[in-house]
Amino acid sequence: LLGNSCLDVLIKIVARLQTSSRMQNTITKTKMIVQVLTISGASGSGKTTLAEYIHQSNPGSLLLSLDRYYLSKEEQVNKNGFCNFDNPSAIDTELLIEHLSELRKIGRTTVPVYDFIISERIGHEEVATSGLIIIEGLFAGSILPIESNLKIFVESDLDLALLRRIKRDMN
Repeated sequence: LLGNSCLDVLIKIVARLQTSSRMQNTITKTKMIVQVLTISGASGSGKTTLAEYIHQSNPGSLLLSLDRYYLSKEEQVNKNGFCNFDNPSAIDTELLIEHLSELRKIGRTTVPVYDFIISERIGHEEVATSGLIIIEGLFAGSILPIESNLKIFVESDLDLALLRRIKRDMN
């Protein structure tokens, strides 16, 4: 787990991104400046916990999980010739980048809702941001190298991460 001082430093960094966006939005007055923060790390490393903490500390921010962009098993086989949710090709990166573009242009978009039980998208929901998008997921930083303004990699003891994953997946 990150200590409070580390979390405070991260919050200050993200707050500077937000302040920078607001200042640029005030200057341009015609185009909203959206900052993208990606949080990557092993399964069970604490990515979601950190992302939620940053999201709660930044009103108007948008938290998106890469999980929303998983291709179904069938789509993965058709696209890649195999199905592996721990492979970056399992993510619909093109759709994610399209949605980031919409968020940057108009501040809102419609994102997929993914069902882990049936491993498919089951619908969509509209989301919006006023300047900060937090994207968390196994490959967030590596699949969005150009789109990301700040990349965080959460490193964790792999035994602890495995225990967290088992606990999470059993609930």
